[in-house]
Amino acid sequence: MPDRHVLQKHYDHWDKFVSHWLGDGKPEDGKRNEDFLPEPWWGWTIDSKFPLNSVVINLHPGKGGTIQTRKAVKPVIGNGKYSNAMTGALPHHLPETHKWHNSYRAKPLLSRLQELHAPLSNAIDRHLSIELSPYHSPTSKDVESYVNANYQEVVEHTLQFAADASRLIEGPLNSTVIVRCNAQRFCEMFPSFLDIKPCSPNQDLSKSPCWFTIPLQDFEGVRFVCVWGARNFLPKKDINEIINQLKTNNK
Repeated sequence: MPDRHVLQKHYDHWDKFVSHWLGDGKPEDGKRNEDFLPEPWWGWTIDSKFPLNSVVINLHPGKGGTIQTRKAVKPVIGNGKYSNAMTGALPHHLPETHKWHNSYRAKPLLSRLQELHAPLSNAIDRHLSIELSPYHSPTSKDVESYVNANYQEVVEHTLQFAADASRLIEGPLNSTVIVRCNAQRFCEMFPSFLDIKPCSPNQDLSKSPCWFTIPLQDFEGVRFVCVWGARNFLPKKDINEIINQLKTNNK
């Protein structure tokens, strides 16, 4: 069985990030002082009793509300860790967030992986959502500025977190990270040493789905595939195409 603890450094990093926000909340190392609980990831953890079946990178959480303020969240997480709260009280405190990731990320993927025989009511138990920006806002217009201000952190603990987690996936999506973002936008966010490359020289960056690799050792063997359209959902036809292509390649 793959060693889940290769992900510990990523969970630790984001636990510290959220703990700092819960503490004095003062900006540190150029980070912003946000009013609402940062949500760097949601769903599966290394302590889960379930296998991991899918990993998706999103742009950011939606707008925050009163239930996500420090005053509301502190009794839920307390002096503990964000990752521990995820398997405890946090999904109950933020049921709409939990339901959203289950309904719009986990279920659309697992429902097309029939060979897993996984119940869909709690598909989120087998899915990991990771955010390019952990901060809440009504639109995604601030994502690029967050990535620019925290570039190394995003590479090491967002992109690499997703890549490392994808290698633990059981099922057809193993070593595949689905990115819910326009391909051109995604590539332009990471223009320097990552050298993101289309998997095929004939690939059209204007058409979803769009496949990429990152030719660095930490990302070896992992495919990133951008999907967009269908508002903020995972386009059904694109997900079917991705899964069918992976199954064909693995025959």
